[in-house]
Amino acid sequence: MRAWDRSKPLLFCPAMNTAMWEHPITAQQVDQLKAFGYVEIPCVAKKLVCGDEGLGAMAEVGTI
Repeated sequence: MRAWDRSKPLLFCPAMNTAMWEHPITAQQVDQLKAFGYVEIPCVAKKLVCGDEGLGAMAEVGTI
């Protein structure tokens, strides 16, 4: 994203394991992206690829 033309909109859709999503560093990184003006499409709670159930799944295609 360093080469992204910041005059153009950028949406980001996080997706990861719940433990990763809840890590404080992840929150800092998401906040930094938002500070650049990027728009977050929030992750959702459901059964994840790792088998856990919780927050971290990518938003549905229709939402994106």
